[in-house]
Amino acid sequence: MAGNRLTLTDRRMGRACTLLVAFTCFFYPLAACIIFYLNVPSTPINVGIRAMCAGGATFLIFVWTVRSRTVRLNLATWALLLFWLMYALRLIVDLNRGIQFSVYSEFTVYGFAFGNILLPIIAIALWAKHFDVFLFRRAVFFILIATNLGMLFALVSQSQDLNIVTMFSGGRAAIYSENNAADSRDIINPITISYYGSLLSISCFYLLLFKKTGIWRLAIIILFVIGVACLLLGGSRGPLVSWLGTLLLIFGYRAWHHREKVVLGLKTVLTGLIALLVLRFTVFRNFSVEDLFIYRRFLRFLETRSGTTSKREYRELAYESAWQDFLDSPVVGKQFVGTYDSFYPHNLILEVLMSTGLIGACLFFTFLILLLRRFFRIYTQRNVDNFFIAALLIPMFFGSLFSGSIFGSVDFWIIMSILAILPLRQKKRHPGPVSQLQTL
Repeated sequence: MAGNRLTLTDRRMGRACTLLVAFTCFFYPLAACIIFYLNVPSTPINVGIRAMCAGGATFLIFVWTVRSRTVRLNLATWALLLFWLMYALRLIVDLNRGIQFSVYSEFTVYGFAFGNILLPIIAIALWAKHFDVFLFRRAVFFILIATNLGMLFALVSQSQDLNIVTMFSGGRAAIYSENNAADSRDIINPITISYYGSLLSISCFYLLLFKKTGIWRLAIIILFVIGVACLLLGGSRGPLVSWLGTLLLIFGYRAWHHREKVVLGLKTVLTGLIALLVLRFTVFRNFSVEDLFIYRRFLRFLETRSGTTSKREYRELAYESAWQDFLDSPVVGKQFVGTYDSFYPHNLILEVLMSTGLIGACLFFTFLILLLRRFFRIYTQRNVDNFFIAALLIPMFFGSLFSGSIFGSVDFWIIMSILAILPLRQKKRHPGPVSQLQTL
């Protein structure tokens, strides 16, 4: 009996770890929407929530330590932890030398890096045996629904008019701390809006292909369209490109493992296209592709690449500066932010080289190669729950090449750690039918 109680307790702790990391990964824009609607100061609430997440991870680590358990870590996990040990030393040394991340305090950097990334990674490593992938997928999906609906309603409420054409063509959407205040700062930037829109539509596409959605199918399609709308409203190129690539990967996975059901998958894709065409000839009947702001951004980018314009983007200058910082100190790196603007260079690979040098890069790329091997193993298995986590990582990884930072990309590091730490179990085939959407 005592053993059964202990097993139940471990299971509950595993579920608590699962919910904690799901919330830690994706809570920020949802909290920002609540702040927008309540019109309250954002800093105390964000600090409080991040402190709560760090405290929860600390508690999980403490419980494991009290029980005097042992855990075996695979090579990928060791490479990840060693890289973060080196990066932690870099942060401590640089911040003590007075090197500052833009206008933000040391507490902000430490809070993100240690409280919301390193501590959850350790908690996942300790409780991996009891981590509930099914619960994680379910929690992430509902958080993404609430986040995208909250962002969409906030954008509509702060808009000067309800002209949908204007919203999609006027510029990159952002949510500000004060309605219609020209001097107010954004609490949700355009990249975040596009990124979370892509995650919701990817999750919906996954459900439509792999789960029997039943009477909820129409609702999932509507949520897919809402995700696409947020993706386009943000006007960010990186999330759009990674979104397209991830959808193709998910469809390829479906075709590879369920060749006999490819027709069903094509029907799902066709249904989505029909829904988009209906919107095109009803809501957007006076709207052309050239009116899309994100389309014009792509054209400007191509003009810059082709040399038809001499204007260079900010990120190109940041990339060059980060590369030069690496060349100035190639072994251990120069500092955790670029000398160009005291900011991260918007490219994770360059930032790894800039901040940790060749030593840190060897650890990071070792981890990345081992993770890629696990990704392909998941791709060859029929465990669609594990594949959901792998699919989430695609837009996160591509996003890290165009935006984000080592100490600020909470979801990226946590999802990678889940993929690296969880045991790869071949899904058992049961004779019964696939569960309905109530198991979302």
